[in-house]
Amino acid sequence: MPPQAQKYVIALIASAAITFGLAVYSWLRREVKGATVLSILLFVVTEWTIIGALKWASNDLQQEIALTRWGFIGGTTTPILLFIFILVYLNKDTFLTPVNIALLFLIPVATIILLWTNDYHHLIWASAKLEYVQEGIANLVPSYNFFYWIQITYGYGVMAIGLGFLINAYFRSSTLYRKQIGTLLLGFLAPWGAHIFHLFTHIDLTHFAFPVTGVTIMWNLFQHQLFDVVPIAQDTVIEKLQDGIFVLSNANIITDLNPSAENIIGKPKEETIGQALYDVFPQFKNMSNIAQGTWEVALGQNGGTNYYDVKMSPIRDEENLPIGNVLVMRDISARKEMEKKITLARDEAVANSNTKTYLLNNVTSDIQKPLGAILDQSEMLKADALNNGTPKQKEVLSNMLESAENLLNFVNKLLHQAQLETGRIKLHYSPVLTEDVLAEIQSLARPLMQDKPLTLTATVFPSMPVIIQIDLYWLKQIIANLVSNAVKYTKEGGIEISLKPQDKNFWNICVSDTGRGIPKEAYEKIFEPFERDESSLVRERDSGSGLGLAIVKQLASLMGGEVTLESELDIGSTFTISLPFVPVQD
Repeated sequence: MPPQAQKYVIALIASAAITFGLAVYSWLRREVKGATVLSILLFVVTEWTIIGALKWASNDLQQEIALTRWGFIGGTTTPILLFIFILVYLNKDTFLTPVNIALLFLIPVATIILLWTNDYHHLIWASAKLEYVQEGIANLVPSYNFFYWIQITYGYGVMAIGLGFLINAYFRSSTLYRKQIGTLLLGFLAPWGAHIFHLFTHIDLTHFAFPVTGVTIMWNLFQHQLFDVVPIAQDTVIEKLQDGIFVLSNANIITDLNPSAENIIGKPKEETIGQALYDVFPQFKNMSNIAQGTWEVALGQNGGTNYYDVKMSPIRDEENLPIGNVLVMRDISARKEMEKKITLARDEAVANSNTKTYLLNNVTSDIQKPLGAILDQSEMLKADALNNGTPKQKEVLSNMLESAENLLNFVNKLLHQAQLETGRIKLHYSPVLTEDVLAEIQSLARPLMQDKPLTLTATVFPSMPVIIQIDLYWLKQIIANLVSNAVKYTKEGGIEISLKPQDKNFWNICVSDTGRGIPKEAYEKIFEPFERDESSLVRERDSGSGLGLAIVKQLASLMGGEVTLESELDIGSTFTISLPFVPVQD
């Protein structure tokens, strides 16, 4: 090696080491978008730089020719790899299909093949000679032929397009992305300029420029988080948005719009740019403060009406001065249609509920009186049959009386439900002895239990006040419904009823049974009108109306309290009514 070339060789080896290190670093992060392309690019540049170092150390013509052939692998493919990296970096990689990538490398591959077979056709160079630039340092100076210039033109053209994309992205990006893109531009322009210098002087300094590229990439890696913060092209985002985007000048002249906006107005971009916003949307003229808040507009389109949320926001420059506006239109037609359906369904439900309540309220009242008469006559017949009737007559009259009582009970529940739904129940509080409340409960429960071998336990806790303020009539309805259910679903064991304070503000009525229990999934359902637990555990011989617990819940709520349930299958259930203490009034 000529002594004069040593410093150049050392510099190139250092450059190759830098690019190789970056290539390895990028390869290790190849799961990040763009890292694989950058890694391949830097490996190729490393190979090209090592060949450059060997060329500086050589003074033999044949060695120079052989090394040049190897160097062309990097020299022809580097511009294409840079171009691919730029497209991936800027999110324009939809172009990079396998076919298009193959086409991009067509001329570089052809050039490499032609160079290695140049002795047979001389399409790359007609001849080559050594030219000494310094004592002991020689460069290969070929007499290039036309295909070499085709490759050079193609390589520079591809690079020019890629750099054009970068420059465009630079001016359209935020400050953070501008710093990132600006350093990349500097790094990519350095070897490009060195190669142009080589074309005119035959002194190849391209490899010395790659350390600049390496340093700029390292700067981006560690200072601007290249690959962690990759600019998504603004055009790509806006083009794919479903919302209509209109970019306006300060005078509200349309300067740009996306495809969704074109669909809204039904005109291509070319026919819309330059028009005033109010000429395109006359409806906005009546919206004097459109720049404030979000507005809803209806536009006639395709024989129908579409609804849009409209919002305008200012665009400001780096000095926070207004330079225009952006108008966003979001199609809310589907939402409006759904709101319309919900409103119609609500109105229908209200109408149906009113009709149901009217029927319950009036029909049940009409049924009550004849049923009462039937019960009275049945009682009289039963009393007479006890003395003069046959056993069969007594049995028929007992069944008829029981059925009439069940029907009257159901009608009363219907009437109570109608009164609750229409808000016609008014509570009338009065002071009542707690012992009297217990006595009323026992008198309600015993007749219901007379046909079953069940025990009844009723208790008032000593800590309960002697007198409570309550609407006794409706409290008895609550107790009657709870005890009736307890008796119905309990075959053996007993029923416990207790009155006890919960805290200083509330007191409880607890009704417990040893019946079949209620599955947890039915807890909420059974408190709804006309709903029952339909599980196999309770379906057998269940002739209930599904109104009793609904009435209990609504009456407890009307009194300012609530009802809770605890139950275990095959063990029993406990219903607890929590009611507020109402101050006793004389």
